[in-house]
Amino acid sequence: MGGIPRCMVALVATLGGTMEDITMCTQTLLTQILGIGLAMDIRNCVTADQKFVSLWHQICDKQDADEREWVAGLRAAGFKAAHPNDGWVNRKDCEMYFAYPQFNDGAVIGDIVMLGCPFDKQSWRPVRLIDMRVTAIGKMVWWKFEDMSNAALTGGESGRVEGTVMQQEE
Repeated sequence: MGGIPRCMVALVATLGGTMEDITMCTQTLLTQILGIGLAMDIRNCVTADQKFVSLWHQICDKQDADEREWVAGLRAAGFKAAHPNDGWVNRKDCEMYFAYPQFNDGAVIGDIVMLGCPFDKQSWRPVRLIDMRVTAIGKMVWWKFEDMSNAALTGGESGRVEGTVMQQEE
């Protein structure tokens, strides 16, 4: 969902929208923000529709709480960082750049990192950092990684990290 505000995705999904609706709403929102007039109202979520404002705040608050719980569970399971599995992840060369991690407790080579978003279990991709490179221009640190199965994380065949939010629902 790179570039689409997560509150917008949740709001449209809650109201029964599709990915096309999400894209259209986001484009409209960005047009208004970059345009003249209503930019400040939209940015601050100012509207006469109190039901919309209330729902917007509920969704954002729930997502923030869910993300805090997810991060706490990852830390308890031994993860050193988490980052969305988006355009800053080069899946072809198995490299990633920590552009905007959900958390990073000083990840180094050998540490386990979760790629993905807390609200999308299908996006979860545990990886181990195995090397790094620094770009000549910009001095960006790209981390080389290898995929890990959930079984490798638990040392068993269950595919779960017991006692954490990593545990998949049956």
